[in-house]
Amino acid sequence: MRNAFGFVKGGFNNPLPYGDGTGYVECVATTVRARGKGVSTSLKKYVLGHGDYKHYILEVTDANEVAHGLYKKLGFTEYNRIKENFSKYKGFKYRIYMESIP
Repeated sequence: MRNAFGFVKGGFNNPLPYGDGTGYVECVATTVRARGKGVSTSLKKYVLGHGDYKHYILEVTDANEVAHGLYKKLGFTEYNRIKENFSKYKGFKYRIYMESIP
C-alpha cells in the first residue's frame, strides 16, 4: 500500500476496531468506462462469497448515492451514520456505515 499511495496514505497506523470474524471493505473504485457494467457488483459478490468472514463492514458517504444504492442492492444495511465536520469543504455531510452478514 505504501508503494501505491505513499508513506502517509499507504500506512496502517491504527488497527481497525473489529473482531477477527469481520471483514472491512476499505476501497472500491471503478473507472468511468467500466461503470454501469456490473464490475463492482461482481467484485462484491465474489468477496462476500469467498471470504472467511462472518460479517462485513464498509463505509460510504451520503454524496456517493450510486455506491450507497449498490451496497443496499447487495444486502448491506445501514447501522450508523456520523455527521462529518467541515462537510462543506469535503463535499459530503455524513459517513454511512453499512454491514452485511452473508
